[in-house]
Amino acid sequence: MKRTLIAGVVACVVVAVAAICVPWSFGFPHRGSGDQHVLDTTGPYLSHGYRREAAVAIIPPSGEPSFAGWGADENTVFEIGSITKTFTAHLLADAIERQEISADTRVEDVFDELKGTSAGKVTMEQLATHTSGLPRITNVSMSSNFTRKDPYTADLGEFLDTVSDLEVTPGEIAYSNTGYALLGQAVAKKAGKDYPTLVRERLLEPLGMDQTTVPSTPEDLPADHPTGYTAKGLPAGAWTMHAYAPAGSIRSTTKDISTWLIAVRDGKAPGSSVEPTKVRAEEDTKKLGLAWNTKEEDGATVIWKNGGTGGYTSFAGFNANGDGVVVLNNTATNSDDVIDYLFDAEDTK
Repeated sequence: MKRTLIAGVVACVVVAVAAICVPWSFGFPHRGSGDQHVLDTTGPYLSHGYRREAAVAIIPPSGEPSFAGWGADENTVFEIGSITKTFTAHLLADAIERQEISADTRVEDVFDELKGTSAGKVTMEQLATHTSGLPRITNVSMSSNFTRKDPYTADLGEFLDTVSDLEVTPGEIAYSNTGYALLGQAVAKKAGKDYPTLVRERLLEPLGMDQTTVPSTPEDLPADHPTGYTAKGLPAGAWTMHAYAPAGSIRSTTKDISTWLIAVRDGKAPGSSVEPTKVRAEEDTKKLGLAWNTKEEDGATVIWKNGGTGGYTSFAGFNANGDGVVVLNNTATNSDDVIDYLFDAEDTK
């Protein structure tokens, strides 16, 4: 009896010590793994709300990224949501470099279906800076709020038919998935490719991003594709977004998004001579380049983009010193607080 009691006490002590020694989960159901500095640095910014798995990367001004995660690592695939828009923006910039299109090209110059329409007068730059006047969304299934399925089901013909009926007034900043869908489809048409092929050939392959894919229909997904979760922990359907793919369908890893962020930061991403991160539209505190946001705070500057789908959130950004951070999360819980890491990192240098 005494031996049993002693064994039980020893077991409890071992478990307690192990719990202390294993990195704090910061609200995740998994213990952290990977680079301890990355866990300690980013974890506090991700400690709110419901979370399951996340992968993070810290990128120094020079040198290689460091990776960590909770139930995930640098090779785990996530939906990146609206970070996809930065790829679409760089496709526009690259097409401008190739003289296939210009910032002033109008939508009706690309799509005959939109000639003479209000939306047809919108330019590529207005689409890319969210100043087109197009609504945030169209062609969406409202039942998706209850079914938790991809709300974007329209094919390109249905999408253009809906856009042709819209009355728009360009000028003010108004975030628009519709605008980015139209932008990506327009650039792809001018190149004579479909959008996923264009992303792969002009962005992913040149940068060696072989863990990144661009599904646009459910049939494009592997049978074992990962599942995301709502902020309440319910399984969410995969988003492939059909005609809306240029606004948010890309799937990737922290390894590949770190490669992308470094290429953008260092001016080596396709289309960089057009300066996609340069501010082109301002309104109050909003400062927008081609997809990329700029935020200034107490003399520090961060260039960033976030994303969210039904079951994922994402964040990628870098500061004026060149420090970068990537967060990919498989729940719809916001990850944007990690931007404060970039402001703090700039303040300490």
